[in-house]
Amino acid sequence: MIRPTYKGPDMTLNKQISRSPTRRGREPTCSSRAGLSRVERGSVQVAAAAVASFGVYGFATGSPSTVGYVSSVIAIGATIGWLRQAVLPGLLAAGLAIAAIATLAGELINVGQNVLYNAGIGPYSKTLATHFLQYDHLAHGYVSFVAAFACWVMLAAPHAGTDHRRQLVFVAVGAALGLG
Repeated sequence: MIRPTYKGPDMTLNKQISRSPTRRGREPTCSSRAGLSRVERGSVQVAAAAVASFGVYGFATGSPSTVGYVSSVIAIGATIGWLRQAVLPGLLAAGLAIAAIATLAGELINVGQNVLYNAGIGPYSKTLATHFLQYDHLAHGYVSFVAAFACWVMLAAPHAGTDHRRQLVFVAVGAALGLG
């Protein structure tokens, strides 16, 4: 903060830069974020490449869902970066990158006259109007699992020593189901 001060008998205006004592030599606190691990950096690079590639592909093929899906993956990635306080387990970091790829591929890759999400093999159920083995089911199941793990690691685990562990499990799973 720049604060004018008056010094001397001639009342000349001098400017001083005020430094708060709390800013000088400030030690990192518990709330400071850990740097990215090698696996996290690689996962971020893979996810960024996927977003860019699928974005270009989606626009090139005229997919109407391109903006929505690319924006969603970017927003969820930014939220993970914002919530992340400690280094994520390597499998979780890699799993999140794979979840981004599975989500983008499912809606933006065309298979025949439809998208990959609707591709299925095996018996078809007229009652459910779907194949029993469909990419959509596998991808959303996987993404929900990874999201539950991420919610637990970033939101619930830091508080898991409390008396509310059971409630924290429900919060993590519930959040993941909404995200997945």
